[in-house]
Amino acid sequence: MRSGLNRFLPTAPFINRAVRHLCTIKRRGTGRATRDRPAPGNTFRVWMGGPVRDFELRLQYRVIPNSEGGFANSGIQYRSRLMDRTHFAMAGYQADMDAAPDYSAILYEERVRGVMALRGERVRFNRENGKEILGSVGDPAKIQSNIRTRDWNDYVILARGNRLQHFINGQLTVDVIDESPRAAMQGLLGFQLHAGDPMSVQFREVRLRKLRLEGR
Repeated sequence: MRSGLNRFLPTAPFINRAVRHLCTIKRRGTGRATRDRPAPGNTFRVWMGGPVRDFELRLQYRVIPNSEGGFANSGIQYRSRLMDRTHFAMAGYQADMDAAPDYSAILYEERVRGVMALRGERVRFNRENGKEILGSVGDPAKIQSNIRTRDWNDYVILARGNRLQHFINGQLTVDVIDESPRAAMQGLLGFQLHAGDPMSVQFREVRLRKLRLEGR
């Protein structure tokens, strides 16, 4: 696959001066919130290589809780909008990841519709923005058992037209067709540092391949 993948994302400029002490992204990026320096709300490292439309994004991630509560959550924004340049808030589709067995691999829409597809769901959002369950891509518990805790996992996001798919460690986790008027067909990429208890999130080997669909 490497021959078809273009440059590592981190070679393009990122913005987020407000949280530079929390997160630096090169070929490996680490976001960290501590009790002394918490994240100022959900904040994102934003890739400024321009909007993405149809693409395949591959990376490795791990999330590590640094508190007794065990909280650690993050996500990858795609086809998203930058809402606040002070705190670098974003809105749009998010491929979620979590240290607990709650949200990893789901499709969440930050600041918009919330949870769009739970782990294992195959769904369609119709033109009235109603959610229809079309079937299953696998047992949620089995998908979760395939996700390594406090260790590196492979994440793949495929966005082709109005179809959105997430894969973790080779397993399809959600399959969504978004025909709603709210569907986003292009937008920015971002990497989340979640508000809340102390935690760390790391990304590495971030690779993007833009896709060309027939008729476009």
